[in-house]
Amino acid sequence: MTFGATGLEWCDTGDAPAAAHAIDTALLDDALAPLIDRLHADVALSPQVMWGNVVSSANGAVTVLGMTDPSLVSAGRQLVTALAGTSRLRGTTETADGTFRRRSCCLFYQAPHGGLCGDCVLHGADSPR
Repeated sequence: MTFGATGLEWCDTGDAPAAAHAIDTALLDDALAPLIDRLHADVALSPQVMWGNVVSSANGAVTVLGMTDPSLVSAGRQLVTALAGTSRLRGTTETADGTFRRRSCCLFYQAPHGGLCGDCVLHGADSPR
């Protein structure tokens, strides 16, 4: 399996929904979907968890970006919201009162000393076993 992208060009989309569509086509469909499909075929890991990891990482990137330049957070959150509405990521998150929450668990809590991620679906639930 080859994993990579070639022939990429800068695309000035103008707004979050258009940018999300471009990312959906160029990254989610062409690069990540084949990888997730292959991983799902080879290991017992739900695609819902893997797609949840994708949108969570996009949200985390905006959080880190905001530590460097807070003026970019609003546009970044708009892009994450638009991405969460694309066909592959739809249903992977919940946002309420400006809070981002995954709808699947990345299972990090199962790693030794892992704990819960900041956007974990298990926050507020009974302690994971």
